Order: sequence, then C-alpha cells, then structure tokens
Amino acid sequence: MPPRRQGRPTDCTPEVTERVCRDLRAGLTVAAACFSGRITTTSYHNWRVRGESGEAPFADFLAATTEARDEGNRALE
Repeated sequence: MPPRRQGRPTDCTPEVTERVCRDLRAGLTVAAACFSGRITTTSYHNWRVRGESGEAPFADFLAATTEARDEGNRALE
C-alpha cells in the first residue's frame, strides 16, 4: 500500500505559477503579482525557500519566478 499523504493539496499549481510569472515578466512587484495570482506574499516566499531544496512542485516555481523576475527587470531597464 502506498504511503498516505498528509495535509491538504498545495496551491502551487502550474496555473498559479503562470499567473504570477506573467505579471513578474511585465515588471510588476512581487506583491502585485501575488495579488493577481491569488496567493499571499508569504506563500510566494515560502514556496521559493522550499524550491531551493528541490522539493516538487516548488523547485519549478522557484525556477519560473526567478526567470520571470529577471525578464521583468531587464524590460524595465
């Protein structure tokens, strides 16, 4: 029998990641992108920390948001 998962499913989905990244690429602040993505800034930062350890799906979130922020910053220069 497979191990049972604990807790509720994460809100860190590809759809949420794409909404947040779309706004970061447009040059919005993290707070504004989180509002649009319907997550808290606390979740955003916690997911990035969890992504640093390679935990799925947070590692994908970390990579995508890092790239989107870099693109947004270059667009604003």
